[in-house]
Amino acid sequence: MVTMRVECPVCKKEKKIEIDPTSAKGIVCYLAPADKVCEHILLVFVDEKGNIHRVQRLDHIGVDTAVGIPRARGMSLRGAMKVFGPVFTDMISAVLLGKTLVLCDDVDVAITVYNTLARLFTTSVSLGENVLIIEDCTQAPDDAYVVNCRYAIGRGDVDTSAHKSLERYLREAIAVNDNEAAVMFVRQRLSGLQRAADVVSEKVEARINVKNLIAMIEQETGITFKYDDIHAILALLRSRGQTERADLVQMGDLNGF
Repeated sequence: MVTMRVECPVCKKEKKIEIDPTSAKGIVCYLAPADKVCEHILLVFVDEKGNIHRVQRLDHIGVDTAVGIPRARGMSLRGAMKVFGPVFTDMISAVLLGKTLVLCDDVDVAITVYNTLARLFTTSVSLGENVLIIEDCTQAPDDAYVVNCRYAIGRGDVDTSAHKSLERYLREAIAVNDNEAAVMFVRQRLSGLQRAADVVSEKVEARINVKNLIAMIEQETGITFKYDDIHAILALLRSRGQTERADLVQMGDLNGF
């Protein structure tokens, strides 16, 4: 562990934090809680060489229950979609399906979009593990989905099975001119997909058609699903290594669904 001094961007006072710069790849986020020296809660973004890239005051309530670290504000959903276009959907899909996502080149933009992504998931979006922020895009792992944040360009394979659902969620979310409500809506829908995948994993033991599957999931979860959502749910199962369970679902043309 290494002790670092961090200057608060608000009151300009210094506080100490302990970091382990070798514990993860790329940039990692550390929490600097309020203390006797400084009453502000800070998020400190540090790379593996111990360089501080950003010190950010936490200015809203929202705690990642998985790790106990507050989520920082990022750009709005509308802004992220405007800046990144279809690449933003790719990023959400990569995180949802457990593929390593690399954000690179422009570190400041990368941190901002990571903050946005982290708020969309109830499960932990771990910086330095399943999401990497690095300066040099060429250093990204071969199997990662890589986004050059300077030019909003993505490269690498990403499962598009969930894209129709994700794009619908985003369109419906930004139709309401309230970013906090939009974030909450998408967060609820992504959580619903994950819960539905749990239900299929737990309940489906024999071949079942989509119409009956949707009825079963809705009964178990109380959430309304559409046909396209089943593609996303099956992609989640496959990402968990449950391909055989996913193959029990008989996909077909459901007119009127």
